[in-house]
Amino acid sequence: MGKGPGVEGLGDWASSQGQGVEGDGKWEIDKDQTIEQEYNSIYAPSPLPHAPQPQAPTPLTLQPHALNPTPSPPLPERFIHTPLPMDASQEMAVRTVKSGQSLVVQGPPGTGKSQLIANLMADAAATGKRVLLVCQKRAALDVVQERLQQVGMAPFMALIHDFQDDRRALYAQIAEQINQLDTYRQQNNSLNTVLLERDFDVESRRIDEAVEILQVFKQALFDTTECGISIKELYLTSDPQAPSIPLGDHYQQFRLTEIEPFVRRLQAYAAYQQQVGSAHAWKDRVSFSAFSAADQSKLDQALRNWVQLVQDAKEATTTLVGRTLALTELMQWLDHRPVIHQFSTSLNKTSQTVWTVVLQLRRQPGHPALAATGDLLEQAATQWESALSSPGPAEDIPLPNLNRFREVLLDAQRVRATWLQWNWWLMTNDQKAWLQQMATANKLTLSAEDLHTLHIKVDKREQLEMIRQRVAPLLSNTGLPDVPESLRIIGQAIELIQVIASIPALNQLPEPIWQISTQVDHVVNRLVVLAGRVEQQQNQLYLTQSQRELLWQDVTPATVLRQTLSTDFDLLVESDRLYAQFSNVELEIIYRLASYSPADWSAVFQNSLRLAWIDHIEQQKPELRSVSSLRLTQSEQILQDSIQRKQALSRDILLMRLREQTYRNLTFNRLNNIVTYRDLLHQTTKKRNVWPIRKLLSAFADELFKLIPCWLASPESISAIFPLRAELFDLVIFDEASQCFAENGIPAIARARQLVVTGDSQQLQPSDLYQTRLDEPEPDDELASALEVPSLLGLAAQQLPQISLTEHYRSRSLDLITFSNQYFYKNQLNLLPYFKDVNQHQPAIRYQNVMGIWQHNTNAVEAAAVLDLLKKLHQEMPEFSVGVVTFNYAQQQLIQDLLEENPSLFAIPQLFVKNIENVQGDERDIIIFSVGYAPDAKGRLSMQFGSLNVSGGGNRLNVAVTRARERIYVITSLWPEQLQVETTANDGPKLLKAYLAYAFSVDQGYFKPAIAKDTPLSAASLLKTKLSHSYPDWQPELPFADLAEKKGDQYKSLIITDDGAYYEQTTKQAHAYLPLALRQHNWPFQRVWSREYWRNQLKNKA
Repeated sequence: MGKGPGVEGLGDWASSQGQGVEGDGKWEIDKDQTIEQEYNSIYAPSPLPHAPQPQAPTPLTLQPHALNPTPSPPLPERFIHTPLPMDASQEMAVRTVKSGQSLVVQGPPGTGKSQLIANLMADAAATGKRVLLVCQKRAALDVVQERLQQVGMAPFMALIHDFQDDRRALYAQIAEQINQLDTYRQQNNSLNTVLLERDFDVESRRIDEAVEILQVFKQALFDTTECGISIKELYLTSDPQAPSIPLGDHYQQFRLTEIEPFVRRLQAYAAYQQQVGSAHAWKDRVSFSAFSAADQSKLDQALRNWVQLVQDAKEATTTLVGRTLALTELMQWLDHRPVIHQFSTSLNKTSQTVWTVVLQLRRQPGHPALAATGDLLEQAATQWESALSSPGPAEDIPLPNLNRFREVLLDAQRVRATWLQWNWWLMTNDQKAWLQQMATANKLTLSAEDLHTLHIKVDKREQLEMIRQRVAPLLSNTGLPDVPESLRIIGQAIELIQVIASIPALNQLPEPIWQISTQVDHVVNRLVVLAGRVEQQQNQLYLTQSQRELLWQDVTPATVLRQTLSTDFDLLVESDRLYAQFSNVELEIIYRLASYSPADWSAVFQNSLRLAWIDHIEQQKPELRSVSSLRLTQSEQILQDSIQRKQALSRDILLMRLREQTYRNLTFNRLNNIVTYRDLLHQTTKKRNVWPIRKLLSAFADELFKLIPCWLASPESISAIFPLRAELFDLVIFDEASQCFAENGIPAIARARQLVVTGDSQQLQPSDLYQTRLDEPEPDDELASALEVPSLLGLAAQQLPQISLTEHYRSRSLDLITFSNQYFYKNQLNLLPYFKDVNQHQPAIRYQNVMGIWQHNTNAVEAAAVLDLLKKLHQEMPEFSVGVVTFNYAQQQLIQDLLEENPSLFAIPQLFVKNIENVQGDERDIIIFSVGYAPDAKGRLSMQFGSLNVSGGGNRLNVAVTRARERIYVITSLWPEQLQVETTANDGPKLLKAYLAYAFSVDQGYFKPAIAKDTPLSAASLLKTKLSHSYPDWQPELPFADLAEKKGDQYKSLIITDDGAYYEQTTKQAHAYLPLALRQHNWPFQRVWSREYWRNQLKNKA
């Protein structure tokens, strides 16, 4: 076996103390010497007869670990075969062991430690492992044996507490197992076996799937990675019905854990806005953030200057244009200053004729000339002048006859070239007179040259007539003569009109001003100058444009502005300084909040932000919405049903696997007879020369462990019967390890591949009063520090990870376990009483002061009171088991003697009388304490409390007060305040006083169950707080539920939320173990999820 440091150290120390073991396997056993003798052979054992040599074993590691087990990947359900019920803490221990880790299990009283051990042994055996349970007390072994027998494992386990007396029964069991091989094979080959495997796999898979669904939901509910806090807290700190603003475009820039600085600034700014906000005279202002006290006077002066300018401007505009101009109208004169300058220049150059045409055309917006361009007019004027140029147009030719005359002229020009043709034309053509007349009229002759000139004049006449027709509309209604220059005048007028049209401000001028161009020029220049003065004032940074426009319309508000400036200047400055600190996104948020009162800004923002994050997270994790549908409820029901069915199937699977292991890999001879177990059967059935158990195990260990994989034994028996082989057992479990000396456990550890040590550090430590121990090491021994703890539990707790069992099952009422839970277990124990028991309101602890006297270390009055109480209980509750516990041996003997005189009382079920030293491991329905201590005959009370005074005395009290299932009677002769124990060295007497005070308060009806323990969640994440405010009957009064519905003094139901308990519980505990336990204890209950509260769905539940 590999040597872990803890075991190696103990082994080296022990090997120096005793003698070696004989190598022939024949031990002369002395109980007090067995363990000591074996130490010498642990690390260099002699080969045992017929024992196969182990192959390079994987060492049992006992290195120091953290307090918690090492995390490992989740183990699928199909690999766990636990035939007995489990709670969450027990399952954690099972899974830790299944992961291969060695472990310490702290099992306070009544937490199902023996049930856990039975499950561990059954599960290991089902997977073909060899399991050993080690315990000093036979009673503890019997309890585990009984539980394993309940699931049908009796043939596959062996209890060896006395290796000599138990040999006969063991050999008979081995022989019977060999004889049952055919029966086991037949049972496993049935069709039911195939169906069993299938059903087991189906239920295991359904459990895994349901757990995964529920675990994903739980992780999403408490995940804080998205926005810094969990969506559960978002649900409880938001309201979809409350005012909100859209934040879909900005919410991701605000993590909930990082918004506090912005919220503080927002709240501060909102406080200022309530005083200088939208109703304030200075609501519209330039930023005051950089202003100092000097700026206040400058701002006041700017106000006065602007008011004066407004008054001057209104007076001037009234004089110039006959009315006051709006500020925007006046400032229009500056919008086109270059054009206005051009206009003014043009006016100075414009003749009155042109200006008259301008006025005419402005009065006729549809005049054709307005559509003409300057180039067109100039071209027309040029053409017109060309038509009038020398020799000029023909005169006296009517326009209708112009074309006919042109034909006559052309005919004459054609024949004029020859004399004969010309004379002939003159004699024969009747148009010669018309030609002569037109030539004369135009001062020409009929010579060829003049006929050519006349032809040109006719063409010019035609051109002129065409021009006149085209320009006639342009000149109409203008008062201009019909000359080419008029077209140029019109062009100048149009150009000026276009400039006027490009200056909208000119529309402000009344019509009379337009009659004289110089007057227009004067008014325009005055208005431009005035607008310039206004612009100069506007360039100052103290007033906003809207403020200027407001005062331009009416200067009356200036008085209010100046007054509020004087009173609120500092508020305005500080408000704007806060405003300047906001980012663009934050300013957008403030803009969206503007429709709400500033007092509500912070609440509206936070509600809006939370709603936006809720929408985001629910889109990312749609499983969160399953609480509002049937999916979560269905998954939870599937989990509960499958867990119950799997547990039932696990029993059958367990027995099937155990039977299969007995006949797997059998060897047959040529006659097809089994030879595997032949020699073993012979050795266990022969009548003479019967081998010792150790020799049998040495020779047939592998065969024997196939038949019987589970073993239960005392530490002495282990050393006596099991060969010293590394990893002889795959799993070794110690029970009641707090009462086992550390060195007593080394032999079993040496045979272990994996180790589980169970016990309770708050119960009795091992006592060496009647035992021989190995010598103490020398002070300079390097192992001394490891051996300072006397018990195996203490030693293992230094080396191995620990798990504590937390569910208490023994006591039926809270007041029976609350004292120990508070004083010894840091309120880590959980008890779920029955519904009807809680509502009975009967104290489970009765306090009876009989005023006895302490004499000769006894109290006869108390002893008599105990006897009377036993008689009463025997008559009223004959079915209840009873135990009597005293605080010293003399009182125990006194009560025992009185019982001998009343033999009828021995009919009380399981009656015992024990002192506080030896009551560990016992439990009864009713426990009666006879405290004994009392004033003596002289009234003196000695503060001597026997074993309670010594170190660890408090543990003795803890053991005693946790033995009862139904009720405790405290028979005493003291009141708690009589005990003056403040100066005692150890806690035992102090705890006795505290317990007496507690018992008295319970008896008097003062006991109130402690509410559920503190939660790791923030106060804002507690649904129960909000529910208790909304539903007065729902209050946190019980430790096993978030809220309890109570009418008067009667509890009606429990309310289970997704608060701290749900956060800390495993998925199976929250969704399966707890609901099943509540139904088993007849508790009405309902689940309430934070999302249901958020969506206001509780009205359908409450």
